Amino acid sequence: MTTVALAARTTRTRAVGILVAVAALALASQFALPLPGTPVPLTLQPLLVVLAGLVLGPIDAAVAMVLYLGLGAAGLPVFSPVGAPGIARLLGPTGGYLLAWPVAAAVAGWLGANRESFATRSLAAMAGIFVMYLGGIAQLALLSGSLGTAAVIGALPFVAADAVKALVAAGVAG
Repeated sequence: MTTVALAARTTRTRAVGILVAVAALALASQFALPLPGTPVPLTLQPLLVVLAGLVLGPIDAAVAMVLYLGLGAAGLPVFSPVGAPGIARLLGPTGGYLLAWPVAAAVAGWLGANRESFATRSLAAMAGIFVMYLGGIAQLALLSGSLGTAAVIGALPFVAADAVKALVAAGVAG
């Protein structure tokens, strides 16, 4: 979508896009695969976070992520079934990733929303996922007391799958 097309969207269209992103993220979060050795499950959520950025643009995607987090913190069952409910989720091992989502979606959108090139959109999506890793690893480091442990349990098991998710998001957004 070009910059002109992003700017020309109506308020209603933007609101629908935000709500669709929230609903898609809530649905995708229900499919979580626990992995041995890490408290972080494998989900499709990173794909949807960066896809929202690429499709909605940085501001609307960030708004969608904040709305999703607000709904989850209020206790609505939008978070994955693996972990604590409500606001406690934001304080646990996956909280850093979740709290990074608005920034990750905005970064992906800022770098790739109005780009025609698949390579550029892919790099934008990967940058968004990198932002998620920064937030997730930071919180895991606080909880575990070790940056090395946090990186091993919070990034290493997910790098390959998340690279594929970034490529899929870039392709779908094209």
